[in-house]
Amino acid sequence: MQKQVADLKQVFSKCEEVFDNYRPREGQKRMSFEFAKQLNEPHDTVTICEAGTGTGKSLAYLASAITYAVNNNKKVIISTGTIALQKQLLKKDIPLFASLYNKPFSYVLAQGRSQYVCLDKLADAIGKGGTQYTLFSDDSEEFKILKKMYAAYDSGEWNGERETYSDTVPTEVWATIVSDKHKCQARFAHHKDCPFQLARRGMKDKTVILVNHNLLLSDLSLSDGGGVILPSISDSVLVIDEAHDLPHIARATSEGVFSLSSFATFAESLVKAAKRHLTNEDQTQLKDKFNKIFDIVSDCVSSVGALNTHLETNHATYFDGDTYIIRELCPNLVTFIDPALQDFKKLNALVDEIIKIYQKIINDGGSLSPNQETIYSDYTFHSNWIEMAEYVLSVMVNQSNFDEIAKWVDCKDRGYILSVVPIEAKNILEELLWPHTSDVLLCSATLSSVGTFRLFQLESGYPDNAKVFKVASPFNYSKSALCIPKLAITPSDQEEYTQYLIDNLFEKYITDQAANLVLFSSYWQMRKVFAGVLAKSEKKGFTLQQQGDLPKQTMLDNHSNLLKKGKKSVLFGTGSFSFGLDLAGDLLTNLIITKIPFASPTNVVEVRHAEVVKARGGNPFFELMLPQASRALVQAVGRLIRTEMDSGTVTILDSRLLTKTYGAQIIETLPPFKRLWDRVGDDITSN
Repeated sequence: MQKQVADLKQVFSKCEEVFDNYRPREGQKRMSFEFAKQLNEPHDTVTICEAGTGTGKSLAYLASAITYAVNNNKKVIISTGTIALQKQLLKKDIPLFASLYNKPFSYVLAQGRSQYVCLDKLADAIGKGGTQYTLFSDDSEEFKILKKMYAAYDSGEWNGERETYSDTVPTEVWATIVSDKHKCQARFAHHKDCPFQLARRGMKDKTVILVNHNLLLSDLSLSDGGGVILPSISDSVLVIDEAHDLPHIARATSEGVFSLSSFATFAESLVKAAKRHLTNEDQTQLKDKFNKIFDIVSDCVSSVGALNTHLETNHATYFDGDTYIIRELCPNLVTFIDPALQDFKKLNALVDEIIKIYQKIINDGGSLSPNQETIYSDYTFHSNWIEMAEYVLSVMVNQSNFDEIAKWVDCKDRGYILSVVPIEAKNILEELLWPHTSDVLLCSATLSSVGTFRLFQLESGYPDNAKVFKVASPFNYSKSALCIPKLAITPSDQEEYTQYLIDNLFEKYITDQAANLVLFSSYWQMRKVFAGVLAKSEKKGFTLQQQGDLPKQTMLDNHSNLLKKGKKSVLFGTGSFSFGLDLAGDLLTNLIITKIPFASPTNVVEVRHAEVVKARGGNPFFELMLPQASRALVQAVGRLIRTEMDSGTVTILDSRLLTKTYGAQIIETLPPFKRLWDRVGDDITSN
């Protein structure tokens, strides 16, 4: 501990030497030293910190995690929720820390396969591989792009990572050469030196490894405590930044979907593959298994067809609209699901036997021929699809997990689709994460809601003995104002309230301000208001842009360019503009939030979650909807102040903050702006 404390003091002292007008941030130092203390204490717990905007949390956790790792010969895994933060850490924050720290360390960004080219595919695509054919004609633009990429890699000018390539590669072209987990495996001679494999091997020597939450959870799901793709978390210091995203992403990793109509295409693909394999494989043992594929696939087609026919015949019984939510076991439906499940179990077992034969050849030191590599990757690909179908069907007939997993059937243009999704993420994280590490920090600017961490613990299942604390933002919020006008109408009157926004937005709330952002809770209302005020805004000299019309970055670039020219700009956005949007300085001085962002429980998982909470004797509004809305509002308000120099006005056009008992709770969680009630808007005449 003494060595690390000395290193931390050295780093923060260096800050005073390097930065002009440097002022120590007490919140940053507390966050850093609390995490360092936890890493050095022999207890089994975790650290959870809500660090307000401007705390400097990146430097805080980099200092504590890296100094501990360097002094104890450990790795550091930093997981983020967004690409933007990864880039910031890679290009700015970690190099900055390296300049402050007097001991050497190395770092790398670990990305998914989709960011790397498969050299074998690239060579094949231009006729330089084993297939001796090209994907595109020699005079096509696509061929020229691929040939140039091949030359760039061959000459050492390019490392095979999409983002580092000097030119833009069209998505449809990249899709033909991207690395995939079925074919691009290190165990295949043609792929062992592909860029993805080289990047993975190079990662082993690095001190700090940057990942996203999806990659972290994928590694944890492959083995207890990870260690397959990334270093084992039990032997590493783990930092989870943007931790508020972790439960949502964890839940998505356990989602299962099985389309009945798509199965016919899949079955045809598997049968065609098996026929090819009979010609290309010489082993009698494998040929016998390939022949069995045809009969079992035929059984699966029959049982899936029977299930589909049953749903069609009894559609009115099951469906009220496009979705049938399964809240309890339905014996009639199980009668058709169970035979399909048994057939898929047989198919899965057979394909698994085939895969294991090829795996044994490799594990015994042998090598697969090019034909065998193709066969092996074919079955690996199909096995993932079969496993998913078996998983969904098995969950559907399980009668003991209705309080844990949402189950439903959608009827869309593509036919019937069976879906299963965990209702809460905490069970997933309680299995994958918490038992395997205590050297972990979770941090974000928005982890608490309505003044407590109760919702985040409900979502993530973090241990009761976790060290949980907040550090406030160092920003001077009193320079800015929070306005909540008393209005005669509330957002619950949707049509009337939308008309109010059309009539008053540019009369009362956007007047002479140059840099404006208006956040809506629904696309429908945003588009309605946009259409209603467009002509008015142009007449008043504003350029108005709405989310969805242009790529997000294009909108932001347009906004910035307009302001540089001295013009007035207004951005309309929905929920995704409420976080991750960094409009610092003069890029935003007037923020308008149209309503408290209560989530309407419209999707099946939210509906089932509310039902489960109510069945337990709880109140879904106070346990789920209110805390979620409070946290979302804090994120939205956080768009205004991004640096110490920023100031402006936040206006929330929702009188329920003033008239409802829960309003005071929500207001209390907002930054300490100068409060201006009823300075703008109408006198209140009704609740």
